[in-house]
Amino acid sequence: MGKLNSYSPVATAVVALVLCVGVAHADVIYTETFNNTNTDGPTGGKPLSDYGWSGYDNGGTNLSTSTNDPLRIHINDYVFIGSGGPYANNIFAMFTALAAVNPAGYDSDLTISFGHSAIDDNPTNSGSMGWRVLVEVGGSWYASDFIARSISTSNTNVVVSSANWHSWEDPTNGFADGGYGASASLPAGGITRAGVLAIDGPTQPIAGNDRLYLRDFTVSGTAIPEPASLVLIGLLGIGIASRRDRRLF
Repeated sequence: MGKLNSYSPVATAVVALVLCVGVAHADVIYTETFNNTNTDGPTGGKPLSDYGWSGYDNGGTNLSTSTNDPLRIHINDYVFIGSGGPYANNIFAMFTALAAVNPAGYDSDLTISFGHSAIDDNPTNSGSMGWRVLVEVGGSWYASDFIARSISTSNTNVVVSSANWHSWEDPTNGFADGGYGASASLPAGGITRAGVLAIDGPTQPIAGNDRLYLRDFTVSGTAIPEPASLVLIGLLGIGIASRRDRRLF
């Protein structure tokens, strides 16, 4: 008689299940790098609409098809935002549609990331020049806490479940920057649109040539397995363990 396996089929199945779940990793749900291979020079660019994005300023002007200042995809592969006194104190909303990414279907690591940098020719307003992550849930808009601008290229990660969110105005109808509503978690439901707010500081005596650059945008997270998937994994583990036990006798 062969040696009895010290692990029961159930125990082996549990181990198999833990291993399967343990190797889960965050998947990229959406990503955009704003590549522009046009040869029209740095004074022109491609519109956000070419990438499935929309763009508006805080006066409600639709800039989705703009190929020049103050909002365009630059030849150097980033969204060029602002430039000069005429756009001082402006805020620009840029966003794209998502396939209803429901945070409840992901682990607590559901993250919105974006690469960014800035040129701040008017440093007296540097404390109010920066970003907010923008999302739409259930037809209502929410923005994260303020994220200070960075002169050097930086990558900011906003974890959806732990971020502070504020009710926001519909960016397609004109809006301001003020953090409407107390900070709170997002309501239940899928995120149907996501993007960023690019915020220049208040107008100063010298209206500097401030620019903000959005370099990329990514949504990623670890999907929580459906209950049916967990059952299948468990049954597979039991089947493998049972076959192994039979071979040992």
